[in-house]
Amino acid sequence: MKKFNVQLIIFTVVVFAACGANKTRQAKSVETPPVATVKPAIKNGTHAPGIEEVNAIQSKFPGVTLEKLTAGYKIYTEGACTKCHNTNNIYKYSAAAWTNILEDMSEKAKLTDSEKDAVSKYVMSIKAMQPM
Repeated sequence: MKKFNVQLIIFTVVVFAACGANKTRQAKSVETPPVATVKPAIKNGTHAPGIEEVNAIQSKFPGVTLEKLTAGYKIYTEGACTKCHNTNNIYKYSAAAWTNILEDMSEKAKLTDSEKDAVSKYVMSIKAMQPM
């Protein structure tokens, strides 16, 4: 009987140890994002611009720079736009609708022409990269 109890205890310890080791491995794999999410596809489009966004709007706005798009991104996410409300879903509205929105909101936010241009080009670059 004692031999059976010892075997049962050993078996139980081994099973629990194996389960605990498996949970540890699972937790570690969940914490590490896959390589494909290095630049996340944000559902609302609000993300820092990169060279892809610059290239996407070069035909419409020749000479646009990453610095210009980054300035627009900062105004949109950290500056005048978020003083009164959260960022809007860039994908939700058409480019024409964004032109009207930005015209109206830049006046309310008292943006300079340069700031308005930067935000506009940032939004249009995100629209140009919008997933279909």
